[in-house]
Amino acid sequence: MNFETINGWQLLRSERGGPEPAFHSLTERLTMKPSLSIRGALSLLAMALASAASAQVVQSAPSPAAAPSSIECQAPLVHEAGDVVATMKKALAEQIPVEKAAAKAAVGRRLVAMGNADMDIRHIAMQTVHQCNVAFGSRGMAPIMLAGREINQATRSELLRILDSTGWPTISGYGAEADKAAFVITQHADKDLALQRRVLGMLEGLIAKGDTDKENYALLYDRVQVNEGRPQRYGTQGGCENGKWVSAKTEDEPGLAKRRASMKLPDLAEWSVTVAEMYCKKGPATLSSSK
Repeated sequence: MNFETINGWQLLRSERGGPEPAFHSLTERLTMKPSLSIRGALSLLAMALASAASAQVVQSAPSPAAAPSSIECQAPLVHEAGDVVATMKKALAEQIPVEKAAAKAAVGRRLVAMGNADMDIRHIAMQTVHQCNVAFGSRGMAPIMLAGREINQATRSELLRILDSTGWPTISGYGAEADKAAFVITQHADKDLALQRRVLGMLEGLIAKGDTDKENYALLYDRVQVNEGRPQRYGTQGGCENGKWVSAKTEDEPGLAKRRASMKLPDLAEWSVTVAEMYCKKGPATLSSSK
């Protein structure tokens, strides 16, 4: 799920009409305020959606048992997306102490907060698709796309700064959660293949030392291979076809089970069922990967 392939502002400015009338007058207000923060924009959008939902209730007077409309469903999720952006920005604003041990602890906390924001906005996006019946990339997804783009750019920029100044946040130096968070940000940075290649080289030297998670390395290795148009090695990347998750082209398939076990990955059949339940039963027809 890449928030940077589709510009949320362009979606908001797209052709009038369609299923999102709450955005119409608001779009003009946002377009006239280019300096408006993403958090401010999302707050306005949430209020507009809530207002439109209230108007729908008055006009249609649904029964108490009626399912919530798409707009009713979206409003709290848009507000939640704004909260995720605000929480991330607060974490990034925290001062890093000068003392070495305290500095490492602060960087670790920052990375965990960044990783949480990365995963939280994706969870909100999936909720919007599955629960609110809004197609990914449609105009109704614009608020979530805006938040996702903001989070992607901010977390990637900060991760690059950390890599330049301290190197990879190893498990021994920063903790397993920081290692995982840095991986998640890298894994989702599909628009920055140079970063993914750089991190892959860093992780390769840390596996034998136990200073990074083997699963992280396997997932990123496959991601880079697929992004570069080559067969993957561990069978972690794929897409949804007819409600099932199908692995992308994989090298030496007879040896796949052994390679997955060496990286502490679950059996591919079990993996495929789990991923299908998470991503393939509803929502987009295809996904670039399982993580």
